[in-house]
Amino acid sequence: EWFDVVGAKPDAPVYMMAPGAFIFRHVCINCHGPNADGKGIQVDLLSAASEGEARPANFRSGLFGPAEMPLSNLVATFDIGGQGDKIAADQWASRYMAWMALGGTLKRIPQDILHLVAATPIFGQKRVGIDSLPGATDPTGNMLNLAKGLCAIVLPAPTSPSGTDPLLDQHIYAFDSNSTFDSSTKSYPPYTHAGSPFISTTYDREMWVHLCSDFSPQIVRVYGAFFPEGSEGQQDIRLRQMYYAIDPADDQLQPRADNPANFPADQFVWDQTKTPQKGVTRKNLYPACMDQSQIKPAKLAALGMPVCPQAFIDNGKPLWRASNPPRWPKDNQTTFDLAVQTWKLRGGIAAGMAVFSYLEQRIPDATMAQLPPYYDQCEQLP
Repeated sequence: EWFDVVGAKPDAPVYMMAPGAFIFRHVCINCHGPNADGKGIQVDLLSAASEGEARPANFRSGLFGPAEMPLSNLVATFDIGGQGDKIAADQWASRYMAWMALGGTLKRIPQDILHLVAATPIFGQKRVGIDSLPGATDPTGNMLNLAKGLCAIVLPAPTSPSGTDPLLDQHIYAFDSNSTFDSSTKSYPPYTHAGSPFISTTYDREMWVHLCSDFSPQIVRVYGAFFPEGSEGQQDIRLRQMYYAIDPADDQLQPRADNPANFPADQFVWDQTKTPQKGVTRKNLYPACMDQSQIKPAKLAALGMPVCPQAFIDNGKPLWRASNPPRWPKDNQTTFDLAVQTWKLRGGIAAGMAVFSYLEQRIPDATMAQLPPYYDQCEQLP
């Protein structure tokens, strides 16, 4: 009825939030409070559980304060050159905020509070599988571990709690073991799996995919043949390798076209909708192609995924490669683990900087002093 009155398009959003506002409202607000003054609903519990040792920062009077001269603390503390350079201060202050939220503080947070924060409903809906996210309940002050965990699903991180069967022993890391890429399984891309912690009825999933991907090197996911032990010739198709779309040693802004480690601009990959796209562009949120070696021709044709250029398979710089079969004896698993952790960490940093940008705009603005009404608080609208 409301849509009929205002004449909005049927697919128009009824409520919008900036990414930083979204993260603050659904994560940070629990401890830092609706006014960013450190008076959240979990403050008393945190103080009691830590015997007064831990308390949330008061952003309003501290980092972005004081009230009588907003942002002067920020400039005075983080203008490294001492020239009153607001841009330089912003760069260092945003890094500081992300660092603190990613574990820079040594204070430990009780598990009960971490569970409450992670379980905060998103527009009235609860995430599923939160306890399975890597690091989501880390007892340190790392409040952006949730962001890193969500980015682990976006990548996806080829790890699992048991470590025995990466990608398959938990459904949030899983791919359809039959690997038909049938959209009815909702397992391609992996973050659309029915058991993933993203909420698909709002823009929650898309926002996190962007935050995790837009500020990180693009990754080409390479699928290939897998022969389960004891399968008597059964051939599964699983994620086998992940390569950087552009050689990390190359120029990220103007990559060399003749570098065989870069994905060729004239070759095709799937995007997140299983639509073939030429080259890897920033609009592609899940570039993927098929390593055709050991795959039966009939199955390759049935899958429909573009075949990876052989030169890219041979020369690409791996973020990660499967160890079964052991085709790459010189691969360094430690290097792969670090690369995956770094990719996830970039997503956490992006989330922290989004919150920084939101608070920096909101706190000094008198008209934004109070948190805007939530989606179900229409009675608070002016």
